[in-house]
Amino acid sequence: MSPVNTSTKLIAAQPDFEAYLALGIYIGIAIFLVAVLLLLSWGLGQKTRSRQKQEPYESGLLPVDNARLKGPVPFYLVAIFLLGPGLERIRARTTYPRIGYAKLPKGNPRRLRGGILTWVMGVFLLAAIILAVTGHLTDNLAWRRLSPAIAGFLFAGGFSYLAGQSRFIRHRFLAGLSLISGVAMVVPPIDEPYGNFRVWALVMGLVCLVIGAWVLHRFVRDNPVVEERVPDE
Repeated sequence: MSPVNTSTKLIAAQPDFEAYLALGIYIGIAIFLVAVLLLLSWGLGQKTRSRQKQEPYESGLLPVDNARLKGPVPFYLVAIFLLGPGLERIRARTTYPRIGYAKLPKGNPRRLRGGILTWVMGVFLLAAIILAVTGHLTDNLAWRRLSPAIAGFLFAGGFSYLAGQSRFIRHRFLAGLSLISGVAMVVPPIDEPYGNFRVWALVMGLVCLVIGAWVLHRFVRDNPVVEERVPDE
């Protein structure tokens, strides 16, 4: 019996003219159908012009005033240049000499991103359903009026996630406060643009500042400096 030759190499056949011709016909038919559908939609579609249709709008909301709100530039400069370095200096001088740097366990980033996206979409969908039922879906003022509740739900989800990770009561308190205060700020009428949202943000900021100062005070009191340590480079 003669041995079987296993070293035979398979050589792919080169495409011939008919293969290129079939591919060209397929691409031509696809381009032709797309062009025909675009021409039919442009020719048979109803075209009406009115003053309302020519007005610019975003997300289906008709403009009610000037969208360019003036904001103090130094406020953002303080946040950019002082907030980050200030927190880093507090951590270096307060946290490290007492307990050192703790490396937090890493969670599943894909699951976290999916949860954040789902929560945000759910909150905005709920707001859209409420405004659609009340007949104010395209009312810009109604969206502004509802903005504290939307922000309250969004931040409540974030604080609830922190409460699940840390098991701290203060995170649960902040989640409940964010939700309740956001819904409560929808009721009082404030004529200033986003006035309700600004009041809600001010309340939540002050509460977070007070709780943060209290937590820092307890941390410094309960963790005295034992010895000087130098962080590893």
